[in-house]
Amino acid sequence: MHIEIRSLFKTYRPNTVALSDVNLGIGAGMFGLLGPNGAGKTTLMRILATLIDPTSGTVSVDGIDVQHNKEAIRRQLGYLPQSFGLYPRLNPVETLDYIGTLKGLPDPRERRRRIHEILETVNLWEHRRRKVREFSGGMLQRLGIAQALLGDPRLLIVDEPTAGLDPEERIRFRNLLAMMSGERVVLLSTHIVADVESSCSDMAVIRKGRVIFRGAPEDLVRAADGKVWQVRCSRSMFERLRDAGERTITVIGAKDSGDMVEVRVVCAGRPALGESASVSAAPDATLEDAYIALMEAV
Repeated sequence: MHIEIRSLFKTYRPNTVALSDVNLGIGAGMFGLLGPNGAGKTTLMRILATLIDPTSGTVSVDGIDVQHNKEAIRRQLGYLPQSFGLYPRLNPVETLDYIGTLKGLPDPRERRRRIHEILETVNLWEHRRRKVREFSGGMLQRLGIAQALLGDPRLLIVDEPTAGLDPEERIRFRNLLAMMSGERVVLLSTHIVADVESSCSDMAVIRKGRVIFRGAPEDLVRAADGKVWQVRCSRSMFERLRDAGERTITVIGAKDSGDMVEVRVVCAGRPALGESASVSAAPDATLEDAYIALMEAV
């Protein structure tokens, strides 16, 4: 499967540009769309999911135009939106049976077989008799993926799926998504860098509706070489560094070390802090470092 996005624009009234000249080609596997809240990620996901139309430009899935062949796209689509509602009094089997009927899976026996299989996959079979209202946030997200998998979609879109989950549930959910990729396209839209770093071999960064990076996560990390620094300084120097008026240095993290503070910063060149601070290149840049450096550069 291959997704082709060309010269895509989306403008809302009055003159609010959500997407501006987006061009992406996406193949099978796990693809991460990373960007801050309000960057245009959800708008792009909703266009791909046939829920809204672009202002201009084209999106095709295996040569099928998304805007003009919505039903053909929906037959091979699974979608987990950023927020979704489920009937709290139903259990998972009843929930998926109802959604499967709405999706046009007519054979009750085959539908039940598929529901059993999917609930096993998302590790919810043992909870099949519990009411949805009793589920944790992570369990609800797994049930959300379960409904998206009904019909065995070749394109799976998940929008901010780990927001609000605790670390253990977030890891479990990321592993589940990675297992789902294979021959299908899994589009993961998120503002959480760790979700992309741990799961995706291909990615794009979007900001203010524009794609500002496209490539592998390690390519973005390499682009941060020479821009991430370790600073050991006094507390007063640290307060200067984190001050909002300081435009050339961005503080990523800090650790108290007695009378001194160990600070990790992003700066285009070696920070000129005088003799009162020791500065050295950070030994290993992370994707989070690289993401911050990219955001500061544009």
